Amino acid sequence: MKLRQGKIIKGKYKIEREIYKGGMGIVYVCTDIYSRAYYVLKHPLFNGMNDSMKVDKLKVEANILSTLSHPNIVRYIDSFEEKEVI
Repeated sequence: MKLRQGKIIKGKYKIEREIYKGGMGIVYVCTDIYSRAYYVLKHPLFNGMNDSMKVDKLKVEANILSTLSHPNIVRYIDSFEEKEVI
């Protein structure tokens, strides 16, 4: 499901625009409505996987990303589940 521009996610991230769409998900630029900092939000699409597989895969990915620190790798900020966002 595509997120609409202006939608507020987790009570603080405002969707600004879509920057990439691929087979695994959609990537958006979003703004923290309190700090006005810009972030990237990955909205995964899991075709053919059940819900528990989706969540498990994302938790593993987030856990790995949170341990990495390199100038050429995006910095992990947050992960969460919301009605239409995992």
